[in-house]
Amino acid sequence: MFMLGVTVSDRIVMLRSAAFFILLVGLSVLTVVACQRNQVMSDAKIDKTQYVTDGYQQILEKHVHDGLVDYRGLAHDQKLLNGYIYQLGAVGPTQTPDLFPTDAHKLAYYINAYNALMMRKWLDAGAAENDGTESVNLLWFVNDLWLVDGRWISLDHLEQRMIRPVFNEPRIHFALICGAISCPPLLDEVYTAEDLDEQLDGQGYAWFKEDDSIGLDGDTLLISSIFSWYMSDFESMGRMHGVLTKYLPPSHPKYDMLVDAAQKRKIRSMHYDWTINQSP
Repeated sequence: MFMLGVTVSDRIVMLRSAAFFILLVGLSVLTVVACQRNQVMSDAKIDKTQYVTDGYQQILEKHVHDGLVDYRGLAHDQKLLNGYIYQLGAVGPTQTPDLFPTDAHKLAYYINAYNALMMRKWLDAGAAENDGTESVNLLWFVNDLWLVDGRWISLDHLEQRMIRPVFNEPRIHFALICGAISCPPLLDEVYTAEDLDEQLDGQGYAWFKEDDSIGLDGDTLLISSIFSWYMSDFESMGRMHGVLTKYLPPSHPKYDMLVDAAQKRKIRSMHYDWTINQSP
C-alpha cells in the first residue's frame, strides 16, 4: 500500500527497514531452540543498595580508543567486565527500582548494559585473538540470552522491546554499539542519568565528524543504514534534515549540498560494514 505524501525514496527506506526486521524476526523464529544462556560468573559481591559502575568505567577509559575497542587489552581485564555484567543480573529498574527513579536512570542503565554485553560477546567469540577481519554474527542478537535485571533476554529484545518503544529516544542509535566498524563510535565513559542528554548529543556530534558517516553521490545523500532501519524513530527530529542541521558541523566542505539533499529526501543507504570494531 502506498501512502499519500510519501516519496519513492521514503518507500525504499521503509522497505529496507522492513526487510531488516523481517531478517531478525526470521532468525529468531528459526533459532529459538538454539538460544544460549550466557552465564557470566564473578566472585564480586552484589550490593543491591547501589548500582556500581566503577569497574566498567575503568574498562572504557582504558580500552576504548577513538570509539574502537582494544579487545586484546580488554581480555586482561575481563574480571572487571564480568563483575559489572554479573551485577546487571540482580540490579536494575525492576529488581531495584529505588536506584533508578527516573527515565534517564533507566535508559542509561540499559545503554550501558547493551554495550557491555556486546563487548563480552566479542571476547567470547575470540576477539582477543582476532586479526581484525572477523564480522558480527547476527544470530548473536537473538540467540544469546543474558541475565539483565532478573530476566534472561537477548540484545535484540533489550533494544526492540525494552528501549525503543518505551523511551522514544532517537539518539539511542548514536549510543547502542553493535560491535561493528560501521556503528557509531563507542563512548569511553559510562552513561549516567545526570549527563545522559549531553552524552547522547555528544555521540551525535562525534559520529558526524567521522569521514565515512555520511557522503554524497551526485546530489544524493548517502547515509548509514542505521538511519534507514530506524528512520521512523527520527521523525521527532525532522528526519535526516533535522539530524544533519543539528549534528553535522557547518564547517563540513559539503554541508550545504548534504543538507539540501536531506531536505529533498534524495537519500540512499551506504554499505554497512559488520567487521569487528577493534582498535589497531
